[in-house]
Amino acid sequence: MQPDRDEQVLLERRASIRGRRLRAVGTLTVTSKKLSFRPLARERSITVSLTAIQDIRIVGLLFKKLRISTRRHVYVLYVKGADNLAGLLRTLLAHLT
Repeated sequence: MQPDRDEQVLLERRASIRGRRLRAVGTLTVTSKKLSFRPLARERSITVSLTAIQDIRIVGLLFKKLRISTRRHVYVLYVKGADNLAGLLRTLLAHLT
């Protein structure tokens, strides 16, 4: 993912994503303005603006997953360090408002 001029890449990590009809493995990139998931296969990438995120939760007991809710979609991310990623996203959201 190529960030805009006024964006900084804060985190890039391998992840799996699950949605309603989507299951893919790829790369998760967090910038100062958006969250982007680029699958390894030729599937379409997903980009979510941080302002569109309504809720961030950690789900699961043994294997923690990050659940991100927007107005239209709910994404479940299987990513190493889900707690830390949730904290980063919450901090970014607090600075946007």
